[in-house]
Amino acid sequence: MEIPSIEELKEYKREGISCENINIKGIFIPTKEAIERIQKINFFFESKIPLVLEGDTGTSKTKSIEVLCNILGKNDKLIRLNLSSETSIEDLMGRLISNNENWSGFSFIEGPFIDAYINGKILLLDEVNLVQKSIIQCIQSSLDSDEICVEIPGRKKKKKYFRNEDFMIICTQNPNTGAFASKREDLSDFLQRFQIVNFNKFKEDELKEIASKIAEKKNFTEINIAKNIGEFHHKWTSNEISKKSPQCFTIRDLSSTIISLKQIKPYEAILSFYGSRYEKKEKEIMKKMIFDNFKDLHQEEIIFYLPENFPKSYHSLSVKRAFYYSKIAFDNGRHIIITGKQGDGLTQIAK
Repeated sequence: MEIPSIEELKEYKREGISCENINIKGIFIPTKEAIERIQKINFFFESKIPLVLEGDTGTSKTKSIEVLCNILGKNDKLIRLNLSSETSIEDLMGRLISNNENWSGFSFIEGPFIDAYINGKILLLDEVNLVQKSIIQCIQSSLDSDEICVEIPGRKKKKKYFRNEDFMIICTQNPNTGAFASKREDLSDFLQRFQIVNFNKFKEDELKEIASKIAEKKNFTEINIAKNIGEFHHKWTSNEISKKSPQCFTIRDLSSTIISLKQIKPYEAILSFYGSRYEKKEKEIMKKMIFDNFKDLHQEEIIFYLPENFPKSYHSLSVKRAFYYSKIAFDNGRHIIITGKQGDGLTQIAK
C-alpha cells in the first residue's frame, strides 16, 4: 500500500479502520496514538503556526515530523539541525568566509535558518532549550520582523533576507522536569510565539503494540515475547533508577532488543541493550524485575568470551563482558561508548 495522505489518515481515524494497513518505512510504527500526534501537528502545519514539540527523549517528536514530511511529499523541504550550548549564531544564520575573488575579501555563506527562511522550507531545530540566549533572541527577531538583516564587510547597507510565506519552524525540547530539570534556558518569552504540542511518554499498551509490530516486520514469530519486552521497557523506564539516570531508553533500544532475538535469547538480549550501561547494583535490580514480572523470560547463564586474536592482556570478567555486549550492539547496528577507568582494557576492546 502507498504511504497515505493526511486525508486518508483522517478517514482511518473517523471510520475506525485498523492502523495496521498503513505502510510507513523505517522503525516508525503507526499506532493509533502515533497517527493522532501526526494529525495534531498537521493541523498547525496547515495554519503555518510555529511549533514547539515538548516531551522526553524517545517520544517520537523528531520522527513524527519526518514521517509527516514524508506523507506530505516534503522530504526535500525539511532541514534538521541539532542544537546544543555550543551552537553559535553563525551555525544557524551563516558565516563569512575569505574569498580572494571578492573585492572585500569576504563572502557570506547562508546558514540553514536563512536557507529555510527565504526558500519556504521546514526548519526543525532539535533541543532548542539548550542554546544560548543570543540565538533565541536572533530567532525571535527574525520571526517578529519578517526579515533578517546581515552586516557584510564592504557593503554600505545591510543585506536583507525576506521571509517566505511557506517558511515553517518547528522546535523540540525536553520538559523542565526529572533528569532535565534546571538544564535549560528560560524560554517563556520565546514560547509565546509558538504553539506547544506535548508528547507524553508511551503508555504500556502502545509499547506492547510497537514491540509486536517490530517483531512481525523482522519475521520473529514469538510475538508474546516481544510484547513482554515492550512491557519490560515501560516498567523499567518508569523505575526511579531509570528516571534519575541521564541515560535515556528509547524505541531504538526496544527495537534493537527485539531484532537481536534471532541471535540471542530474550534474557540475554535485555541485559545486553538495557543492563550493559549499569553498574552491578542497578543491574541486579533489573534482573529481579525480569524474574518478578516476566515469567516467560527465564534466567540463563551467559557465557562471556573473547576471540582468539584478542590482544594479550589480563582477561578479566569485566573485559569479557564489555567485549561481549559491545559485539552484540555492533552486530545490531548500534553505536557504542565503552566506559571505564584508565587501564581497564577499553582500547583493546575497541580495537
